[in-house]
Amino acid sequence: MTEKKRYVEYDLMRILACLCVIMIHAAVFNQSENYHYTTFAFQSINIWGVLSRWAVPAFVMLSGMMILPHGDEISIGKLMKRRVFRMLGAYIVWSCVYSFYNVFVLKNVYAGTKLKTWLDGCFSGEIHMWYLPMLAGMYIASPLLAIMIKKLERRWTIYWLGGLFLFSSAIPFFVKLNIRFASVIVDSVNSYMDLQFLGGWTFYFVIGFYIQRHNFLRKEKIAVAVCAILSLAFTMWATVGYYLKHGEAMGVLPYEYPNIVCMSIGALLFFKEVVSRSKLIVKFEKIIRNLSGLTFGIYLIHLLMLKIWYSFGINVQMLHPIVSIPLLAVIVFTSSGIIVWLIRRIPVVGPYFA
Repeated sequence: MTEKKRYVEYDLMRILACLCVIMIHAAVFNQSENYHYTTFAFQSINIWGVLSRWAVPAFVMLSGMMILPHGDEISIGKLMKRRVFRMLGAYIVWSCVYSFYNVFVLKNVYAGTKLKTWLDGCFSGEIHMWYLPMLAGMYIASPLLAIMIKKLERRWTIYWLGGLFLFSSAIPFFVKLNIRFASVIVDSVNSYMDLQFLGGWTFYFVIGFYIQRHNFLRKEKIAVAVCAILSLAFTMWATVGYYLKHGEAMGVLPYEYPNIVCMSIGALLFFKEVVSRSKLIVKFEKIIRNLSGLTFGIYLIHLLMLKIWYSFGINVQMLHPIVSIPLLAVIVFTSSGIIVWLIRRIPVVGPYFA
């Protein structure tokens, strides 16, 4: 497998992940209240939400995969300017845009005056903007992470990933299960240890690099595939089946939980081992690369486009949700992509904010 081919398959993954992020937000965008939870229409929203849940972890894994191989070769000045400040600058600019639309177009005022509400929104950001400060934090840590992962032997890398998984994924999930006595004890001990080094999104950032570099044995591929499929089945049951029985979901969708981790890793390995062998990615290589290059900007503005399309009646209710959600995602992806392409034509500032 050549580096060039690998790049194309991960670009395709980035495109599909972007579409899935849009579906996640389309599925929860003030629509569930329009259907009773026992209907297929309501559960269709949950189904698409579960099927799309791997998308955000995929973005983080792909970032780690691309950044960490050379993360320790960049100067601090370039690191801050090209990566960290770009993320934070985009956060502020687009938060201001979203806040302006919410306050002066949608008339959502909650802080006494329009000006105060707008200023608050400029810094608090829209619901998806958390991703940019998080990624800026990963970029800040990337030189140190790169040095560590390059120098560690494979056994110590696995040890590190195991610790990251335990403290950032397994323990929070165990606490969520609320098992009598046990969950309380584990939560207390974990809080006393306060191992912030083994927490957050670092696991996804590092394991993206590891998956790219590691040559998986057949039994390892099978194990990952089985875990991913079982995790998908469990997540679907805990979100759809449990909802039908109890009138609410079990709450197993946080990105750090083991079921989402297994689904996300399974998706990345699928693109590496299966999609990479497809002749279609070679045939459509140029299109895939061009679309992939727009995904960062599309992520930034897709929620604004969702709001605008909703104002014109283009929403989940236009058809049955099982059809309308992916259709709406394609509409938003396409319209957002066109706008991003135009923004990037603005001299000097365009490429920095889209």
